[in-house]
Amino acid sequence: MDRLKQDHSRAKKIGTILERLPEVVEILPIDTNIVIFRLPETILAADYVQQLETKGIRAIPFGKHLVRFVTHLDFTDEMLAEMEKRL
Repeated sequence: MDRLKQDHSRAKKIGTILERLPEVVEILPIDTNIVIFRLPETILAADYVQQLETKGIRAIPFGKHLVRFVTHLDFTDEMLAEMEKRL
């Protein structure tokens, strides 16, 4: 259970990071280790995910304009800090 709480905490921190990005239109409520956010209609999720990949950040398209991050056992605080720097 404590491990899961860490994942949820990291997910909320990702949400805080995403709030600062001008291309993020909306962040869906973060109640677990899953973070889903909406991009404007001018940016396709698949294209955005490819752009993230070039920065070493992995995500998946979750619809035409939605992107999803999932925190898990292998996602560390160090990775979170690096993600914040790269965004």
